[in-house]
Amino acid sequence: MAYQYEADHVGLEAFTGTMERGHSYMLVGESGAGKTTVSNVLMQLLTPTEGQVTVDGHDLQTLSVNGIISKLRTLVKHRIS
Repeated sequence: MAYQYEADHVGLEAFTGTMERGHSYMLVGESGAGKTTVSNVLMQLLTPTEGQVTVDGHDLQTLSVNGIISKLRTLVKHRIS
């Protein structure tokens, strides 16, 4: 899956992963690595510009937004100097 905000700004070049039911996952990485973009795609706030996200073999875009969002939690970490 990939997402490009504009012609000159790639938000996420390539993301591949598998998440299993009943497990918790965390996205970590440097600023600008694509964590927020992945989260926004999972919450259906963005549609991938390349590839797709599937849940139990179904394209994410065909599933209920409420059903997906009810299973996601977001934790925002702010750097403390």
